[in-house]
Order: sequence, then structure tokens, then C-alpha cells
Amino acid sequence: MSHPSSAISTHRVAILFANLKGNLGDFAILQAMIHQIKSACPATGIDVFAHPLVPIDALRLEAFQRYNEGVRFPGVSYYKPPGFFERLLLSTFLRRWIQPRMIESFASQAEASMASFAAYEAVYFAGGDQWSGKDLGHAMFGTLVAVQRINPHVFCFPFSLKKSMTGLYPSGLLSSYFARLRQPVIVRDSLTKGIMDDLGVTCVQGADCVFSLPDNLAEGEAAEGRDPERVLFVVKGQEANLAAAMEKLLEQSVRIELLSTCPQEDDRIFQSLAARFSIPYHTPATWQEVIAEFRASSLIVTNRLHGLILGSLARVPLLPVTDRKKSLAFALDAAMPHHVPAVTDVTRELLQKTLIDKDQVLRQMRTYQELCRSQPNSPINPNLP
Repeated sequence: MSHPSSAISTHRVAILFANLKGNLGDFAILQAMIHQIKSACPATGIDVFAHPLVPIDALRLEAFQRYNEGVRFPGVSYYKPPGFFERLLLSTFLRRWIQPRMIESFASQAEASMASFAAYEAVYFAGGDQWSGKDLGHAMFGTLVAVQRINPHVFCFPFSLKKSMTGLYPSGLLSSYFARLRQPVIVRDSLTKGIMDDLGVTCVQGADCVFSLPDNLAEGEAAEGRDPERVLFVVKGQEANLAAAMEKLLEQSVRIELLSTCPQEDDRIFQSLAARFSIPYHTPATWQEVIAEFRASSLIVTNRLHGLILGSLARVPLLPVTDRKKSLAFALDAAMPHHVPAVTDVTRELLQKTLIDKDQVLRQMRTYQELCRSQPNSPINPNLP
């Protein structure tokens, strides 16, 4: 993929900072964005620009494109990394004053490369926890400033923030950045809503846009040749903890298999565990294949937010592991009958109890999914009160 340079035709919109590194949760986010845009404006073309700070998973991108003919992937979002001395300054007490100057410099340098974005009818920033940190802030805010100067129609899909980012910038600066997005900004959790309220940014609390995917897009057959009694582990964590949990369960004849929605993060550990315990390990190429694998299972154990969301679309009982804030929020907000604070707390008895309570578990999942669909989940069809 190369940087965009050619003129843009009319009736097109752009999506910036699409994370194409192979995390199928991020591909599901992109799918939801495309669905929302096409539902509102069927004749509008879509250009997707990849996130410049992560590698592109060519295999999974090609698989994604097969489901989205006509969507173009013309390049990578503009990025110029900080220089050596700038990085040194970012490690000092001067950071709060240096980073804003770097962002302004980045925006000025980016304007020429982004001149073609003036022709888009709208520019959408992909959601997700992408606004924090040194390099992320440099790229995201610099790009936002540059694009908004030439095109006022700049929107963002629901996203999350880390509280720590508020200590990286002078008071009021973050507010001025987010004010460049078309208001109201939609965020996807109460923590981010509190941060934005403190910044004085007009926003509403909504839900992850993946919940907006309609049932027909997730319909399909269960994966063939699978053990229907298997319990799929889709858990990000330390190998020692995963191994301890799995060893205990396997000794009690629980049929465990591994699945990763992001092999870039899981593969080394999951390959090791699969070899150690002689169990299958699955690496789907698309989010639709994740759902097919889920449907060919009795139960999903996961601490990944989009594992929980895709499990909801698949209509398969979930046991959330709540050692991550997003999975904890899901378990509490959905009033899940069963969840555990750590993967090492998963027991055979709890798995059996979750299956016994299958109807209640599925009912809570469905109720929460419908609630999230009714909440603001898109700047296009936000369902604002």
C-alpha cells in the first residue's frame, strides 16, 4: 500500500486509521463502519486508509476484501515519526509542552500530502483505543488537525480513552483537539464519558459499533468437523496462567481448544500451549469465520471485548474472564449470570453451571446486544436521544 496522491472522485468518503494488523475485532469494527455508511448512502464510495503505526496482515486484509467488493484501500495514513532529539525531549518533564508543538508541526507537514482529503464528502476516524500515547497522539491528533483544516466534515466512530492521556497535554489542549470532530462525539464507555465531560467536550455515551452489525451479516453455517462439546478458549494472557488453568481442566476431561482473534498477539503462547497439551489451535482469517467456529462450540471463555461481542452475534454461551476493563464492563452491563476475575478461576463446575444456565446466559447476551443496538453507536445513524 502506498500513500494517497491522486485526486478523489465525488461522492466518496474516507476512513482513516483502520487497524489492519490482523486483529479480527478491528476488522469487525471496520465492517460495522462500512455497513453504517452503505446503509445511509448506498451510492457513496469508501476509501480505507490503514493505520501507519501497525503492520498490515495481507492475508486477512485480502479475506476481508472478498466480503467488501468496491471498497478501496488506496494507502496508509500519512505519518512522519518524531526525530531522535524530539524523542529525547518527550522523555523529560518538557513533554507536556513539546508534544503539542510536535503535533502542530506534524499537521503543517501533513497538509500538502492530505490535500486530496478536501474532496471527500466526509472523513471518519476509526474507533478504538487509539488516541493515547506518544506516537499515537502524534499521529492521530496531527492528522485530525491537518484534515479538519481542509475538510470540516470530520467524524469519529465510538472510541475509548485511557485516563493517563490527560496528563500528557496542557489543560484545554485535548479539548481543542476533540472539538475538531463533529459534535456530539460518541464514546463507548463511562470512563471515557467522564474524561470527555471533564474536558468540556460535548459527547454522549454509546456502544461499540460492532453491536450494530445486523444478524444477517453474521448468519452462516457452523464450522464443519468440530467437536460440538468443545470449550473454546479465546483468552489473552500470560502463558503460565493459561497453562495452569488449562492443565487443571484437561485433567478433569474438559474438551478445550484454542482460538485467536489476533495471532500477532497470541500466536507464540497459543502455539506453545497447543503443542504442550496436544489440543487444536484455530486462527480464523475473518470475523465471519470466528462466528462459524463459535457456533461449532458449546461455550466460549474469553476476556477479549470483541470475542464477547462476536459471541453474542453467534448466539453461543459466554463465560467472560474479567481481568480486562472492557470484559468486566461487558459482564456487569450485560448482567451475565457467570463470570470470573481471572482465567485461573475457571473451573469444571463453573463451566457446567454456565451450560446448565444456557438459556439465561443467552437471554442476557441478547438483551444486552439489543440495548447496545439502541444506543448511539455511529456518527451516521447515532440514535441520539
